Amino acid sequence: MMPLRDRLWLWFVRLALGCALGPGFGLAVLMAWRRAGGMPSGVWESAAIQIHAMTQLAGWGGAMILGIGLHFLPRLRGVKLAHPGWVAGFFWLLACGLVLRMGGQFLLAIPSGAGFVVPLGWMVAGGAFFQAVGVWGTLGVLVKTFRAGRPLEKNRGFLQIVPLLFVAGLSLAIAQGLWSVGAFEALRAGLPLVALPAHFEGAAVDLMLFGFVPAMALAMSSRLFPLTFGTRPPDSGALAVSAGLLACGVVLTVAVFCPQRSPQIRADRYGWHEASHGSRRHPSCRSGL
Repeated sequence: MMPLRDRLWLWFVRLALGCALGPGFGLAVLMAWRRAGGMPSGVWESAAIQIHAMTQLAGWGGAMILGIGLHFLPRLRGVKLAHPGWVAGFFWLLACGLVLRMGGQFLLAIPSGAGFVVPLGWMVAGGAFFQAVGVWGTLGVLVKTFRAGRPLEKNRGFLQIVPLLFVAGLSLAIAQGLWSVGAFEALRAGLPLVALPAHFEGAAVDLMLFGFVPAMALAMSSRLFPLTFGTRPPDSGALAVSAGLLACGVVLTVAVFCPQRSPQIRADRYGWHEASHGSRRHPSCRSGL
């Protein structure tokens, strides 16, 4: 049997595939089928859209990239993966967090969950927190593994993508924090967590879509295209400018989000009463992914 440190990346890849093929694409197909059939939307659809977005971004995209990082980073840096036992724990936190949040939001969206609003709310908030800790911990291990390698001056090809990797990791980390804080603030205000508050959800999705995804795509493409297709290596200055622009976008997203926070979240601000009665879709579902 392979050592644990050589198997961990497969755990994350399998989790990513399960998220994509299950609640990710599955919910997308189900929602498209319901709309095509003219079925009414309501609280269930609000929860389904957020579950779909979170599963695709944090489960499919996030877990897949973390798994690839666990596999390739030690080889690129010429070191062994740091703390493989910790990574196993962080994986289970991430996996359990995803399941708890998905399950809690789904149960809150169906009639039988109406009598368990508080415990199911804690289930969602706890899941968001576990998910965040799992991602933060795995990122921390990757950073420690990165720092243990040989000086970057000896690997200029890798050096030029470090700013992009930093932006991607920062976006991923902040997004997890926003999801977690948003869930607990909604709990504090007594808002049923069938859907997270709009500004928390919106900022987290923006960071994942326009910070994490493009930064990671640029970083990987700039290394793989020359190796695979024999193209010229990208200009280091252009990559640095790209990383700077993406970093500015991350800062502006957080800056725009912060003034929207209020000490007290009121349920009527997010239209829970109307949504729970089916008169309109819950506006907390900002993302239409």
